[in-house]
Amino acid sequence: MRIRIKNEFGVFEVGGGSHPTARLLEIAGIGLPEKEYTTVTFEGQPGQTLTNTRVQARTITMSFDFYGNERTVTKLYRILYCPVELEFFLGDVRRRIGARCSASTDIKKIIYRKWQSITIQFKCDDPFFHDLYNVRHRIAEPVNLWPNSLNDDGTWSVEIPSVATEGKKTVKVFNYGETELY
Repeated sequence: MRIRIKNEFGVFEVGGGSHPTARLLEIAGIGLPEKEYTTVTFEGQPGQTLTNTRVQARTITMSFDFYGNERTVTKLYRILYCPVELEFFLGDVRRRIGARCSASTDIKKIIYRKWQSITIQFKCDDPFFHDLYNVRHRIAEPVNLWPNSLNDDGTWSVEIPSVATEGKKTVKVFNYGETELY
């Protein structure tokens, strides 16, 4: 697994045990987000009735060791000061989530000016992971009703008072994520 912490101030990458600059030790909060349930009970009715469900903000906590001097530490703090985008790479799966650093430990120096350790906590207001890049699908395409009247230069050779195309809407789009689409 590789994780990129990035914003306009730069990119800091954390990886598995063989990563050259930062080694991920522990991560929590990337499973299912917490939900809050509102229920009501009525006298004479067994159990309770669910009235509302709300997905809460996600909290991601990660601990890692990293190799770097004061310049690397300054770069990391500069990145963490503003909202970041966390990008996750695990095999073919590539996801992103917007976050802001809500807490961090002081950097613990394991080997002075060489090997450091830190624990960071991120708060994600939108608790859902999204594709790394926005996916766009064409859901309709024009169908030329008079294919023989179109010249080679793209101009029409007839004049009519209406549109000479119709929309074809037979494309199927599948949502593999958690967010509802409209």
